Amino acid sequence: VPTRLNAILLIPVLVGLVMGGFQVKGSIDTWQEAQDAEKTALIVRAASEYSTALLDERDLTAVPLLSGKDRASEEITRAYAATDAARAKFDEAIRNMPSGQGLERRLQAFKNEEPKLAALRKSAYTAALDPVNTQLGYTGVQHYLMEFSNELGLGTGNITSYGRTVYAIQLAKAAGSLQRSIGTQLLVRPSAKDPVFAQQSVAFNSYNYLEQIALGEYNSGGTAEDVERLKKVMAGKAAEGERKMQAADITLPKGKDGSVYSGVATAIGSAEDADAIKALAAKKINAETWMAIATAKFEGYSEVEKTLVDKAVAEATAISDEAKTDAWVTGAIVVVALLAAFILAGMMARQMSRSMRELRTAAFGIAEQRLPMLVDQLS
Repeated sequence: VPTRLNAILLIPVLVGLVMGGFQVKGSIDTWQEAQDAEKTALIVRAASEYSTALLDERDLTAVPLLSGKDRASEEITRAYAATDAARAKFDEAIRNMPSGQGLERRLQAFKNEEPKLAALRKSAYTAALDPVNTQLGYTGVQHYLMEFSNELGLGTGNITSYGRTVYAIQLAKAAGSLQRSIGTQLLVRPSAKDPVFAQQSVAFNSYNYLEQIALGEYNSGGTAEDVERLKKVMAGKAAEGERKMQAADITLPKGKDGSVYSGVATAIGSAEDADAIKALAAKKINAETWMAIATAKFEGYSEVEKTLVDKAVAEATAISDEAKTDAWVTGAIVVVALLAAFILAGMMARQMSRSMRELRTAAFGIAEQRLPMLVDQLS
């Protein structure tokens, strides 16, 4: 009887054990998912920094290389060192890459292109690799780093579009970087051959068009806060660039939107030949001024991108920490509840068993003593 009582009382305990196990497993699965999201966000941040370093390397080495400087010069080696440092951080981040994700496919695509960087450095802006092909060569490597942002999602508020928003701002930055590079190339060494010059000019204007498309995607996929942040940052960077020009006593033309950048970009993009480009120097439009205002815009995009990626990292980390806490708390509650249930079931079983033993003893006493005595008395 005691064994049967224990078995009956253990049934709800076992049911609670199973249900509690499911609850703990769900918490652990959420924790694991959040950890994967955190690792993904960290990889995206490292890829973003590596991508920015590659763009800076291509653009900042354009002037010295087009001017015939040695590749071992301080300016060029400094740009290479910054890229190498960013690559080391990226390699460190992908060591903890979660498995079974789209990250693996994107990483493989990038690793297929990354080895081309060494050859690019040797032949960039030379007769063997003309400036346009140099710019496209860097883009071929750098583009795959931007693709990682499409894996962002968990914990970013607008899960379905956050990665798209980050990718859009990266695309706008990359297009702006290409304009910076091609504009520098046109101002430093415009081709005297009309077909080649036309190719350079078309490329410059095409990337401006691509930038506008990317900004449209950003505004469409981002929140109102994201859109407002972009406007505020870019306005601040534009004002910063204009202040630098004023400090140097340089007055540059402004575009229809009132910005110096669009005015200078329009002047470069509308030049019909190399002579027209050279004539821009009279308006203070040269490689130095163009690089200054284009870099200010580039840094604005980088700031917005960094804010978005850092937000993804922070929120993924917060969710991971919260999920970890929930898993531990849930596990502790389940264990305590099960222990309490086992103890209560044991106590109840012992109490019921003791009561039944007392009843059995009383029944035997009546049957073996009191009942025979009563029968004798009645007889």
